[in-house]
Amino acid sequence: MRGARLVAALPAINIPAVRWLAAHVTYWCLYALLNAQLIAQPILGWIATSVYRAPIGVLGWLELPPIWLENQPFSERVFAVHGLLGTVIAGLVAAHIGAALFHHFVRKDGMLMRMITG
Repeated sequence: MRGARLVAALPAINIPAVRWLAAHVTYWCLYALLNAQLIAQPILGWIATSVYRAPIGVLGWLELPPIWLENQPFSERVFAVHGLLGTVIAGLVAAHIGAALFHHFVRKDGMLMRMITG
């Protein structure tokens, strides 16, 4: 099913330029942040927890060593960045889901089915 998209272009859907731009910006931000989250979020969490000097258990049988010097004010700042990145990602995911539902239920333009089928 996905290979067909490489051969034949999808039919155009008429949306205003502002919505098209918003959709593409949201898509690329989601792509970048979700990929960054796979790397940055665990590392930020590890650093913040290490700086705080709390134990970091993995699957209940492994404990990660601290990777930063103890400094609780710095830990609070790293935890704030960690939380902010998670909140931004959650907001982008919510916007993406909301836009898909808007297209499906309000505009009824087939956009959600295009997204699902590729």
